[in-house]
Amino acid sequence: MSVSRAADALGVTASAVSMQLKTLEDYLQLPLLRRRGRNLELTPEGERLLPRVERGLRELEEAIDAARGDRCEGEI
Repeated sequence: MSVSRAADALGVTASAVSMQLKTLEDYLQLPLLRRRGRNLELTPEGERLLPRVERGLRELEEAIDAARGDRCEGEI
């Protein structure tokens, strides 16, 4: 994992991604990522959370597509 690759995919700066990750970790009071220089790896807590977050995002995407009447299907 890489903050800069995530930032590129999201169209934001690497510092914005880092700040959001830190905010999430502070909110949850859990370390989700282990920093190794410029690379990141999930902590055990992050690994447990990831599948549920991915499922939630898929469900959100499906709900948005349904609300639009499938006019604009695609990733959000």
